[in-house]
Amino acid sequence: DINKVGSANLVSRMLMQGTKNKTPLELEQAIEDLGSNINVVTTDDAVLIRANCLSTKFAETFDLVEEILFEPRWDAKEFERLKTETIETIKRSKTSASNTASMVFSKLIYGDDNILSKNIIGTEQSLSLITLDDLKNYYTHSLAPQNASITIAGDVSEDDAIDVFENLETKWKKIDVKIPLPAVVNKLSTSSVYFIDFPGAKQSEIRIGNLALAYTHPEYFKASVMNYKLGGSFNGIVNLILREEKGYTYGARTGFTGSEYPGYFIASAGVQSNATLESAQIFRDEMAK
Repeated sequence: DINKVGSANLVSRMLMQGTKNKTPLELEQAIEDLGSNINVVTTDDAVLIRANCLSTKFAETFDLVEEILFEPRWDAKEFERLKTETIETIKRSKTSASNTASMVFSKLIYGDDNILSKNIIGTEQSLSLITLDDLKNYYTHSLAPQNASITIAGDVSEDDAIDVFENLETKWKKIDVKIPLPAVVNKLSTSSVYFIDFPGAKQSEIRIGNLALAYTHPEYFKASVMNYKLGGSFNGIVNLILREEKGYTYGARTGFTGSEYPGYFIASAGVQSNATLESAQIFRDEMAK
């Protein structure tokens, strides 16, 4: 629900706030006792549970992962704390020219009615609408095993991994859920320049780009290889000019994003205010080449 954007992020954070049988502190201690690390994060298109551990603690660590995934605590006080904390983060981000530039860029690329234009942590307005029941509903109706994938890397044999994960077949029941791809994005037919005034800002944040390829497009990796020399590495052309030669920025870069839906190409840098025009011209000229 675009009106309640931020729900997935709150779900992922709530999953780490204890389980049915463990308080948040007890869960933290159990992870620490194993010498492991477990976290749950939300990205633009996924909720990820990540765990790192010694191979000798693999099964025990996964037991905790299972507990986190299947036995959330849903503590009302923790929910209110996290919601308040997230709202304060959003308020602070409004004072950041970099964050503002990126958010406006996303809106221009995707359109304000497309959920991809929204920050995954939500807005002050959307968070004010989200209740604990909303999170429980999201958890119940969105986290489906048929949409999940498992990746393991380390000193663990395939047979041992299958033995450990076998329980998921009985514990994690398939549910009828469809995850729609976001609507088609804005179509930009002419070049446009947008200014956001930040009085007193010590530097200008530049974002240049347009709609590009989906990750699944056959040209995506070719485009990424092409971009490596332009701005995909520290030794990329735009960084060598704007940072090393001119000294206008700590870093200039270019790159492609994308998933199952189209991403965008973006060139970005935070530059000295008095070098804003020249920096934009350098980006333009090097991309044209």
